[in-house]
Amino acid sequence: MIDKPTITLCVLAYNRPRDIENTIKSFLWQSFKDSEMLIIDDASPENLEKVVSKWTKIDKRIRYVRNKKNLGLAANFNQSFSLCNGKYVLFLGDDDVFMSEKAL
Repeated sequence: MIDKPTITLCVLAYNRPRDIENTIKSFLWQSFKDSEMLIIDDASPENLEKVVSKWTKIDKRIRYVRNKKNLGLAANFNQSFSLCNGKYVLFLGDDDVFMSEKAL
């Protein structure tokens, strides 16, 4: 993990383990490396942690946080700012992907 990355990609996630994997792959594809990816699982019934944990072992810039209870989109969005380390924050959905390696 980078202590103070320039950009935090904050991904608010709920279910969709297959989609989150594509989001992670598109982050790793980026040529700009002064960044982190923060995935916040809003207490999904599906096991997102199992999918994400293999990627956190591959790249320490990826962090995973699971809410103890479902906060809903607005509250999850608001609390996510306290967890971001970057100078700038970019929010992504758990099914968003970058179409270019130079998107950042």
